[in-house]
Amino acid sequence: MVEITTKPEQIFIVNVNIAGNSTPSFSSDIYNVTLGNDIVPEMIIPFETDIAMLYVSRRLKPTDDTFQSFYIGALDKQNLIRLAVARIDVNFKQLPISGPKFSNLNYFRQFDKLPPHVTVLRVAANNQFDE
Repeated sequence: MVEITTKPEQIFIVNVNIAGNSTPSFSSDIYNVTLGNDIVPEMIIPFETDIAMLYVSRRLKPTDDTFQSFYIGALDKQNLIRLAVARIDVNFKQLPISGPKFSNLNYFRQFDKLPPHVTVLRVAANNQFDE
């Protein structure tokens, strides 16, 4: 397992399996993944091949870049010699985010007198990220 920090608070955990060849290498030089802005923390995003999984550590913000790229490497544990290198390209796709969803469509409350600074009604709403 390789941990790579591309920005503060943003950790990508990548699991790598290398075939037992005499010359180890990744199955591709570049791996691509596209993420929508509706992903939630701890969601697993598999790449187009089985070499890696991406764990999202936080919700995406509108200020996040639309593209990030970083490199991963495989090392010989005993000799600390680099055996292989691959690039990970992460594209972020902006999706429209809907407004909150209320538990009821209509709310009604009637008072004979309404004193100032009194809560009239509390309602519950969930956004698309709530579970």
